[in-house]
Amino acid sequence: MGKFKLRNIIILSVIALTLGLLFIALRGPHVSNLLKKLILPELSVATGRQVMAQKIYINIFPLFIGAKEVRVFEEGNEMLRVPRIKAYIGLSGIIKKEIVLRRLVINSPDIRSDASQIEDIIRKIREYAEMERKSAVTVKVNAVVMNNGKFSLRYKDASFSGSGVSIDAVMDRLYTQQKSVFVMPKINFTIKSMISKIKGWPELKGGIKGSVAIKKDILDVRDLQIGISGSKIDAQGEYHLSSGPDKAKGGSFQMRLSLLSESFKKIFNLKQSGEGQIYAKGNL
Repeated sequence: MGKFKLRNIIILSVIALTLGLLFIALRGPHVSNLLKKLILPELSVATGRQVMAQKIYINIFPLFIGAKEVRVFEEGNEMLRVPRIKAYIGLSGIIKKEIVLRRLVINSPDIRSDASQIEDIIRKIREYAEMERKSAVTVKVNAVVMNNGKFSLRYKDASFSGSGVSIDAVMDRLYTQQKSVFVMPKINFTIKSMISKIKGWPELKGGIKGSVAIKKDILDVRDLQIGISGSKIDAQGEYHLSSGPDKAKGGSFQMRLSLLSESFKKIFNLKQSGEGQIYAKGNL
């Protein structure tokens, strides 16, 4: 009986020691450098920008690939910094030569860019996703979660900044090494605090939340709620992201407004005192 217990203790100790050494090795500098050489060049090609990371590692339980201090540069200027990213890996697609990322979690990203840079990155990622490759291995992303993000964006003579940004995206196919449609079925998002500075308009503060879907070149806005100084705007509609022979860039929206007089005076820089509300409904 004593020998049997001793044997079990030895086996368990060997297993624990092996797992411990494996855990340390997968988080060590050698694995990190190898993963950087494999992953970062592909991300740079996909985005058309220089992508760097302080460390990339593998965690066993639960199984995920983690990255720390990921940074994206535009001509030497930092446009994105993410302190921590985790890609949770599923094993269901191994037989089909498919790497399944069950969930991609992006924590506290900080984006500083302009509209043209964002549009160019989206275009390059789409082109990268639709490229035909010799490798039979595909990569599938099921969901993307972003927590506590912040941004500063420029568009012509306007600038927008926000914090408390969260995104929950359930996806069909995003990245693949075989020719595929770029699809992001449904995205729920919240911006707790946002500031807009538009030339000729006063500074406005508010929050946004909504639900959208992207189908090919169409942005389907299923629900959009904008709050500004107690006033509220609800919108639904579609926006065509690109133009073509049979369609023009733009879209149509159904909107409902509940506008407080204080918000109205602030938006249009009116000085006269007064109270009240304005309700409106229509198409744009």
